[in-house]
Amino acid sequence: MSDAYGWTDSGRQVFDPLRLEQAASELQQNQNPLALQQQLLDGLIPRTAFGSIPGGADAYQRLVNSVQSMVEELEKVGLDITDLASRTLAAAQLAHEVDPATRAAARRGHSRAE
Repeated sequence: MSDAYGWTDSGRQVFDPLRLEQAASELQQNQNPLALQQQLLDGLIPRTAFGSIPGGADAYQRLVNSVQSMVEELEKVGLDITDLASRTLAAAQLAHEVDPATRAAARRGHSRAE
């Protein structure tokens, strides 16, 4: 999954609805909670990014623990990680509904970031 958001020169965050829809589609292909958790981790930072540096394995494990903790907290309030796709689609819908100036800023921001 690639970034579905960017920043304007004024520091305003903008969201790309097409990238959000693509991310939701990728999430919908996998409804296994453990596999979705791994997909989320891979999206944050792949395990290979830690390489063989001293403490790299421990740093990755801390990231895994953080994601697991987040998932547990979501479950406490009745949210399941398998619902991530529908929530991503809801964010895409909101992004489609924003004003023209924000959409124009999103296009300018992505052209700089790519």
